[in-house]
Order: sequence, then structure tokens, then C-alpha cells
Amino acid sequence: MIWPDFSVIIVTKNRYHQLSESINFICNNTIKPKNIITIDGSIKRNKYFISLIKSICDKSKINLKYIYSYENLAQCRNIGILKVNTKYFGFIDDDQYVSNTWVSNVKNIFSTSQKIDVLIGPLSSRYLKNYWNLIWNDINEYQLKTKGKVNFAPGANTCYKTSFLKQNHIYFDKRFTFAAEDWGISYLLNKSNAFMYQTPRLTVPHDCRKTIFSFMKQWFSYGIGIHQYHYYYLLKKENIFINKLSVIKLLFSSYPIYPNGKKPYLYFGYIVLNLSYLAGYLKSLILLK
Repeated sequence: MIWPDFSVIIVTKNRYHQLSESINFICNNTIKPKNIITIDGSIKRNKYFISLIKSICDKSKINLKYIYSYENLAQCRNIGILKVNTKYFGFIDDDQYVSNTWVSNVKNIFSTSQKIDVLIGPLSSRYLKNYWNLIWNDINEYQLKTKGKVNFAPGANTCYKTSFLKQNHIYFDKRFTFAAEDWGISYLLNKSNAFMYQTPRLTVPHDCRKTIFSFMKQWFSYGIGIHQYHYYYLLKKENIFINKLSVIKLLFSSYPIYPNGKKPYLYFGYIVLNLSYLAGYLKSLILLK
């Protein structure tokens, strides 16, 4: 069964194996989306996997819109939004794997409550025996239990009422050259009084980083992105010196990031996380004028 009012957008880069698996999970849903819109920024295109993805969608009678773009993540998300022709759409990342009832849950929740503009599901780590995934689960412990109105919309496992975004001219800010573009769109959604609702019913497993180096790289990128958010959205433009002092104050309003519970074995990972995050933030602070 196809839900004709729903599309799924996936932004991908150099992760064809994960992409094909993610799309396969979507196609195995009891109720399927009308469209899967894939924006591919891979440096080297893999014709085998692209053909496989098209075959998976054809078999499920899902319309695949496959687009190549070398734009940054924020702009690629916007390209996907502009291609949407359905009443609702959702973002799933190429390393997220929805349950076979995910689409039906999205459909039922939107149908039950017309006031919802943005529908959000939490992410759970896929590899529960991996040390770096355990840190992610610890960070997300509260989110995994959250049900109700929220004020933050993550970049993925988030679904939208298309008309709300387009009527309010809300898009991702292409100035975000690294992660944290979701902070920018969350700011705009709150400014437009969007009703954002989160539920554990939409929890999706996620391939979190599994090595210390990939974990450090990710949090370094987050540090850059959060500084960009602070700089673009939360500062009154004054002189450069005052701006730098102001963003440092903003940083330490939510830094460092502490473990959720009493898990001493995670302390080392949190030290790595905070140092990587701080390094990224300071790099952006120095370079961004």
C-alpha cells in the first residue's frame, strides 16, 4: 500500500552500502511513501549500488527521484524540499534504518492531530556493544523517552507538513558548512510558532561513529556548526572583539557536555567528545569573520 501524501528525502555522500540498506528498510514498510528523493553528493558514483537502489524502489512501486549535487548538507536538504510534491515529507539519513511501521506511524500521528507541523522521532545507537555508541545512547537517553511538544527539530528522522514550511519560507541555511544546520531551521520554526511534536513511537536505529577518530571528527564538526549557529543567529552584530567574547559566553552556557548517569567507564569518551567539540568551536571562532 502506498501513502500518496508522503515523501522521504535522503541526503547521502560516499556511503552507498548504507544508503541502499536504509532505502531497503523504507521499502519494506507496511505502508510505503509515494516518493523517495535522494540527493547524492558522492565524489565517486557507484553505478552498481545506484542501479540496486532503483531496482529496490521499482519493486516496491515507489517513485525514486535521484539527484546529484555537490552542495553542502544544508543546501542538499533544500534541494530535496523543493522537489517535494506531497502533503507531508520526512528526512531520513543514509545511516538510519526505520522500522517496518515507521511510515504508518507517521501517517497515523499526522492524521490524528492536524495541529502538528513537525513530527520528530529520537535516534538510538545501532551498535549497543560499541563504546562510542554507548556514549551516544547516554546522550540521547532523555530524548528516547520524550513524548510531547518540543522546540528542536533534528536534521533527520523529522517529518514536516509541507505547506507550513513553504508558506513560512523556511529552509535550511546554506551558510552552515558543517553539521548543526538543524539548529538554524529550529530557530526559524520556533520563530514561526511551529507545533513540533516528538514521540518514541518513531525511534530509529542509527549508525553512530564506531571509532575514536570518526567520533572525534564528528564532534569537531559539531563544534564548528554550533559556533556558526551562535554567530549567525544569536549575536547582535557589533565589533569583532565583542562578538568573539559573546560567542565564548554562549559556548560555556551549555559546555562541557556531561554524562547522563553514573557510568564512570564513559568518562574518557566524554573527555574526547568535549575536547573535539571545543577544538571545532574555537577553529570556527578564529576563522569566521
